[in-house]
Amino acid sequence: MERKIIFAVFIIIMMVMNSCLSNSEQQYSTSTNINVSDPKKDNTSQSTELQTTNKTNIDSNVIAQEYNINNASTPKMKTYSNNLYSVSYPSDWLCAEHPNDFVDVAFGQQVGIAFSIFHVDIDATLSEIVNSGNNDMKTQLGANVLSNNKIKLCNIDAYKTVFRFYTNGIDCKQISYTLKKGATYYNIRFNGGVIDIDYNKDLIETIIQTFELKTN
Repeated sequence: MERKIIFAVFIIIMMVMNSCLSNSEQQYSTSTNINVSDPKKDNTSQSTELQTTNKTNIDSNVIAQEYNINNASTPKMKTYSNNLYSVSYPSDWLCAEHPNDFVDVAFGQQVGIAFSIFHVDIDATLSEIVNSGNNDMKTQLGANVLSNNKIKLCNIDAYKTVFRFYTNGIDCKQISYTLKKGATYYNIRFNGGVIDIDYNKDLIETIIQTFELKTN
């Protein structure tokens, strides 16, 4: 069981590193390429850029002033569905299935945040996986766990964990939702710079509330 926990945690850390390391290759004022095309297809003509704005040491009050946040409007949404789950996301976002060997599906803005979903069958309990993942995020990425709360998602127990960490001087934040149904563990994670994640916090909550597991 311990090996399976380590494997699941390794998947999470690899996905985080791939996302944030890609975003930190250039300064926050420049664009960052994240390839979200299906590796099984030749999508060269469809490749695009997901850009993340990153700044350091900026609190939520400054973010509100800089962006003049208006959370009254909700973007037009569309739904992604497979045999395990469905989720809604803004209709103008990119969507790519199987962008790598670990991720089921990834979604993202042209400029801003991205989120992805993956699943794995594992014997460990949800709390064991979450605790191991949090500890490894600390040791492997130097992440700070800002919050780690037990919630309900899809009417079952889940965890919402918020991480903050620096990669090559870039201030990153991740909001991770984890849940387990039967033997299958699911992770939905939102990655981006601190400003982008904080600016889109209401949108993130809207998206996660649309996530539904299928009974079959």
